[in-house]
This record gives sequence, C-alpha cells and structure tokens, in this order.
Amino acid sequence: MALPTTGAISFANIQTEFGGANPISMTEYYGDDSVTGPIPPAGHLGSVSMSEFRGSEKAFATATRVVSVVTSSGAPSFSGTIDASGGPAGQTWAVVIWRGASSSTGTYPSNAPQVGVTNLFPRATRSWGSASGYAFAACWASSISPNASQSFSWTPNQSFTGTDINGWDLWIVKGVSTLSSTINRIDSFGGGSQNTNFNTPACVIAGGASFNGTGGLGTNFDTTSFGCGADRYLPPGSQTISYDQNNVTAGVILNFGDNNAIIV
Repeated sequence: MALPTTGAISFANIQTEFGGANPISMTEYYGDDSVTGPIPPAGHLGSVSMSEFRGSEKAFATATRVVSVVTSSGAPSFSGTIDASGGPAGQTWAVVIWRGASSSTGTYPSNAPQVGVTNLFPRATRSWGSASGYAFAACWASSISPNASQSFSWTPNQSFTGTDINGWDLWIVKGVSTLSSTINRIDSFGGGSQNTNFNTPACVIAGGASFNGTGGLGTNFDTTSFGCGADRYLPPGSQTISYDQNNVTAGVILNFGDNNAIIV
C-alpha cells in the first residue's frame, strides 16, 4: 500500500514497501522503476529527503516504449525482437500507435502489427482533412505472452512521401487486464478533452498528429516525440483527459490488473 502522504516516514516504512538490503541506503531507490511518485531518477546527485517518499508505492504495472520509428518519406518499418518478459500472463499488452500527416489524401494502414504469434487487434482509427492537409491516427492493441526475445516486424502498407511525417510506437504494458475504452478523436487546432469515469485505476496509451506533422498531447500526458505515444496513470473516479493541438488522436484506455497498482 502507498506510504502516508503526511506525517513521519521511516526507513522501515520504505523498506517494507519497496524491499532492499540492510543497511538501508537511499541510493537503492534512485531511478527504481518499481517506485511511483517524486523519487529522483538514476544518476541523481543531490540529497533526497524522506518526505519525497510520501504517497509513493511499489508499482505492479509499467508502460515501456520499446520501438519508435519515424520517417519523412516511405514506410516506417522495423524488424527484430522485443522483450516483453517480466509481466503477468494475461496482463501483458502490446499497443501500437500509428500516425501520419500529408499534404495530399491518404489513409491509415490496414495491415495489423504482429508480436510473436499474436496479431494485434485494431482498436481505433481516425482521419481528418482540409485544403491545408490531412492527418491520420490508428491504434492496435492485444494481450500477448510475456516472453523475452519475441519476433516483431511491421511495415505499414500506407506511407507518404516528401516532407510528410509517418511514424509509430510499440508500447509493452505490464499489469493491465482488460480494455476499458478506446480514444478516437478529432481536435482541430484548439485541442479538447473528455471526461471518463473509472471504477479501477487505468493506463492510457495514445498518440496523434496534425496535418503539418506537429502538435502534441495534452499537458496531463507524459508525451514523446512528434506527439505520438503517451502513458498516463488515472486513479478511480471521474477523470478528465486533455488533448493539445492534435487534429487526430487514437489510443486505448486499459484497466489495471488485480493489484490495482500504479503506472510508473
């Protein structure tokens, strides 16, 4: 359970929650991706106070971007192996977020990515266009076997040429059990938001693009390059997911597994 948000915190409290060796050392927990909360990353040089551990807890779920491919011309392809080990069976998911931007018409890929022997299921597609340009987003997601060195290769059968942006990310999410809902939006220029009520904690993986290849997800996302791909922990209750200047956004909201743990 999470450490108290107020009051004193002892070394024993920290070790009970996160494990560790005696004699205890603060540096044991720097950059530990089993920790959620404001704990310093690996390589932190300054001092850490006990109060920085308030509200943190041992995490059961993680979201890791394992492949990211971007190109300005042709199909952004990848062939190799990925590591999905360490996750629970039935609670490890692969999520691919694809986006493209073009000055001419186009569409999103129709061929699904495959991780190991699992074809990822299409979850959301979105397109938007005007005289100024076009934008496309798509998402595939499925539960996969939590194994190391799984084969993964994908060449989208849709690509653009010239200065247009094509790209996609593969995320491995561990500790989630079911698909709560999908994200399938158009937010022309001004951005927008949606309110969703969660019975259990949830993880959001989403991404998108605007017609000129720029834009980003909302400020309550942990964004990555070109506005594509983000992970966000949402606690139970009514939550607002905001979007910045994406013309199109596609993604999934995944429920945490039995432990209702926190994403890192």
